[in-house]
Amino acid sequence: MKQFLLFALFFSTTLCLQAQGFADFEGLLEDPETVLDGSNGEAGYTNGPAYFPTTFDFGFWLGGWAISNVTDSITSGYTNIYGVKAASGYESETFAIGQNSAILNLLPAATNNSIEGVYITNSTYAYNSMRDGDGFAKKFGGSTGSDPDFFLLTIFGYSNGEIISDSVDFYLADYRFEDNTEDYILDTWKFVDLTSLGAVDSLTFSLSSTDNGVYGMNTPGFFCIDDLTVNVVSVFEQPQLTDVRVFPNPVKDILNIDLQSFDNEMVSIEIFNFNGQLMNVFSPTNEAFQSVSVRHLTAGNYVLKITSGDKIAVERVIVH
Repeated sequence: MKQFLLFALFFSTTLCLQAQGFADFEGLLEDPETVLDGSNGEAGYTNGPAYFPTTFDFGFWLGGWAISNVTDSITSGYTNIYGVKAASGYESETFAIGQNSAILNLLPAATNNSIEGVYITNSTYAYNSMRDGDGFAKKFGGSTGSDPDFFLLTIFGYSNGEIISDSVDFYLADYRFEDNTEDYILDTWKFVDLTSLGAVDSLTFSLSSTDNGVYGMNTPGFFCIDDLTVNVVSVFEQPQLTDVRVFPNPVKDILNIDLQSFDNEMVSIEIFNFNGQLMNVFSPTNEAFQSVSVRHLTAGNYVLKITSGDKIAVERVIVH
């Protein structure tokens, strides 16, 4: 049910959120010192102009994004993966933690606008590991403090599934200076300008480090973001949410759709997966009942979106 409500928000409020263009993650957590990491079955979280997918399985948060207000900036180690070194969000309580290769998807109404930027800092886990070293990762700078270590976040922009030529580099830690007093590990929020990426529909956040082993990067692959801002050049009106009946659901081959609430108007029918990716577009006839094939879809949860003028309907569909 939570997944469906998230996607209902995704499709029914996208256009009014376009006027704000701002993801600060406030209001997603009801209690202090808590986290949303997909452990309740969510596929991700919608906030402001973007959708933040997450992956949780085998009892662990495995990738993507977690929404957190954990203020622990002291405790070292993996037991504190949801804490932020700055001890709070940027001028707020709540923030998002990303793992290496985390992706965010802009909602449809925001994809024609450029991203202004986002505030970024280190998680407590990554910061303390670089500062002190641990059983998996080295102390940055080494025993002498002169090792030219770095922890780099590279942000890539995508449009229609294709990576654009520009990317933005941001150093979460940098020990490459000739003067060691200039070396740093970031423990405050810094604004990263992303306007050079232009108009994109998704972002990927890739981490790299000078500390690597046979299994990849030793530095803990976590970072924190807050206040993602998308430039707004136009405002759209809120669509009217409409009820629609689909059956059978779960479905294996043919999905039937009752469009009587659309008063025989011509509609658009689209199916999305739970990462917000468009899987298929159907061209229905001007009839009250439609039948569409879902044989090509792998088993799982999908979102059916039906639009006509200012009317919109959203239903979760389970394919088995």
